Amino acid sequence: MNKKIASIIGVLLICLFILYAFLARDKQNVIPVVVDSSISTSVAIDAPPKSPQIFFVKLGDNGKSGISAACGDSMIGVDVDLKASPMDTEAQIKELIRKLMITSVSAIDSELRNPIVEEAQLELYYIRINTDGVARIYFTGDIITDDPCRYGLIEEQLRQSLEQLPRIDDVLVYINGMAFESFASSRDKGFELPEIVR
Repeated sequence: MNKKIASIIGVLLICLFILYAFLARDKQNVIPVVVDSSISTSVAIDAPPKSPQIFFVKLGDNGKSGISAACGDSMIGVDVDLKASPMDTEAQIKELIRKLMITSVSAIDSELRNPIVEEAQLELYYIRINTDGVARIYFTGDIITDDPCRYGLIEEQLRQSLEQLPRIDDVLVYINGMAFESFASSRDKGFELPEIVR
């Protein structure tokens, strides 16, 4: 009986030795994983695309409510929905100008003004977009104000509304084939356009 017990104990010891050897071998083959705390695991989430805007004027605001503009006024952006494809910049320009020319600001804010409607009679004639990001916008018609500030605000309305487009870096405005500044000077009103705050 003692021999049988001794044999069982011997077998158990051999099994334990084999198990130990197996575990020791696997432990040597384990590749340690090191976590570098200096590496950020946060995932950057892109901000949602900004809605396109058209810009109106708040007189005498001096940049408090929006972008500083000529004669101590402010440019105030109002979100709009564009149907034109983001890939079609010319169509986007046409749509933004059309919205700018037909929007009644009194329904948005009684303190806002829309000089391109109130002080001008313009019709979009032609758009040319250069590969360097310069958009030339040609209008026919007239500006019907003697106030030099209104001239500057009309030009700034167009610039702010169009330069937000991804492919547009600068906007040049022409009226009846003349650069905006030349058109203003040709009116013989004896004034210079006010400096635009940028």
